[in-house]
Amino acid sequence: MIKRTVQIAIILVSLSLACVTGVHAQTPEMQQMNKTYLDSAEAVIRDVFCKGQVQYASHYSKRFIRRALAMVQVMNDISTDDFRLENLDRILHKLRTHARKEIETPQGEVKALVIHASTDNFPVKIRLKVIDGLIVGKDYYIDQKARCNCGGVPQSMQDFPLMKRLLAEHAVFPVKIMDRNDHLYFRKLVYPNLTLLANSRREYRFVYDLKDEDKWTNRLLEEQYIYDRLIYNPERPDEGFAKLISKGKDRLIMHLLYSPNYFYAVNAMESLIYLESIGRVTIDDSLKARIKAIKEANYPILSAVTDVIYTREGYKNAYMNDSRVIEKYARSLRR
Repeated sequence: MIKRTVQIAIILVSLSLACVTGVHAQTPEMQQMNKTYLDSAEAVIRDVFCKGQVQYASHYSKRFIRRALAMVQVMNDISTDDFRLENLDRILHKLRTHARKEIETPQGEVKALVIHASTDNFPVKIRLKVIDGLIVGKDYYIDQKARCNCGGVPQSMQDFPLMKRLLAEHAVFPVKIMDRNDHLYFRKLVYPNLTLLANSRREYRFVYDLKDEDKWTNRLLEEQYIYDRLIYNPERPDEGFAKLISKGKDRLIMHLLYSPNYFYAVNAMESLIYLESIGRVTIDDSLKARIKAIKEANYPILSAVTDVIYTREGYKNAYMNDSRVIEKYARSLRR
């Protein structure tokens, strides 16, 4: 569904995105989980890309460690399900450094607050996805890099001994590494808040967990509330929804028509328009009413064909009609 860079084809220790609640003290299980994962990731980087030889930065000052641990504590506080948005400024004050906040282009009812914080050479980006003031998803990008020697070549890369000292020993949340040596990250949904919203916002369907489904489908559903920038392409169907069509998940697509994420609702709408054209579904009056509302909505949507990204004010300004939708799905799904 979303363009991704190629990740290392290796087997790493699987980490659960289970909720972390209550007292912000690290458990022995979380400590071992993060240590084992970082050991595995480091071994791949060392053996595959650094020819078995890595020399890391030899020293970090006490001041650096103290301030980096303050950043880890802030991430610990925000990672819990009971963290509330109104406490954000108080938590960030612990850093005693400037944290820049920005609001990203909303995806329908899903709004994103991004915090850019850095203590010395330990930059972190925290993204909070919010609906009606409730945090429904959160992710961290930890982009600490150090000048290391990788197979005899100076290179900027993750300092794994430092990350194990900071995260394996102190983080209450599980971490993963993205791509070959890019950055560490953490993602989770806040299920209690999604449940509250499902009961209060009955005009939407908060589909986010199908326990009996394959992992790919669950990941697609979770990304309504976690992923950063979702780009609409008027020339090609979204990869995720094309896959749902090929898997015959027509009923799930109908549910996603009522997603609070406008990007998902738009792609579900187009999928149903195509499926009706080939006789696989019938669009009844209630579905027609929802499709009409999606077409007339003014939610901004990011759109791109080439590398240029435009912000359109609603689907009606994406210059699409049902005939073009059917043509683009038919052309792509025939391949």
